[in-house]
Amino acid sequence: MHRTVESIIKGQKVIDDGDMTLFRALPQIERRSLGPFVFLDHYKHDSKRGIGDQPHPHAGIEVYTYLIKGKMEHSDSRGFKDVLEQGDSQWIRAGSGILHAEKPFEGRHGLQLWTALPPEKSEIEPAYKSFKSNVIPVIEKDGATIQVLTGTVDGVRGLIESETPTVLSCINFSRSTSIEIEVNESFELGLYGVLGSFTVDNKTIQTGELAVLSSGDKITWKIFFSGPFVATSKEGLSKAEKNFVAGNMGTLDGVPF
Repeated sequence: MHRTVESIIKGQKVIDDGDMTLFRALPQIERRSLGPFVFLDHYKHDSKRGIGDQPHPHAGIEVYTYLIKGKMEHSDSRGFKDVLEQGDSQWIRAGSGILHAEKPFEGRHGLQLWTALPPEKSEIEPAYKSFKSNVIPVIEKDGATIQVLTGTVDGVRGLIESETPTVLSCINFSRSTSIEIEVNESFELGLYGVLGSFTVDNKTIQTGELAVLSSGDKITWKIFFSGPFVATSKEGLSKAEKNFVAGNMGTLDGVPF
């Protein structure tokens, strides 16, 4: 199926202070979600200064991190500890609630995305997995390298078994070229510009821009936000906030007490 570009969303430059640049492509006033994706942050910093480096909670989502450059340490309230380096990816199923911190050892360049869990899985048990760059499935295609993190691209399936089916892959072009890739026709998807520019459907996408592609199914449940929490109802948000304050999501480095 040939997809066209329905719209182009310019990521908000939330931080730009000489050390850190942070684009936020989702959520936006004009678009709160794309398929199950409800959050897309693209960050780059030169110092050891972090974003998300202090303990903080999440609930009702799956968190995906792709580290383009740098090195960081993961820790969370479930006792998982890990170190991610250039090209590694990370998946956190926040579900009923988890606290985590991602502390940089050096400057970083990376992406963090959230997908909303459906109502029947919104309070699922939290889980964590990471995938080193040398095990992430790769497709070499006409001057492009495609890393498949979750979902299936051209028949190649990613290692992340997400609760909310979708596709997340990273495409790196080594030269000027044109490619076509096959993905699930039912998924509502987009293309985000990480570095440089690319053209799709005769439209040029720049760094920090999200191209929303035609067709695909939107999620069928309601989404409510409150900081790091996402829920399918206002009552769900209130429950997550109370669980965090009460310590029911666990504690990490003195947070919440």
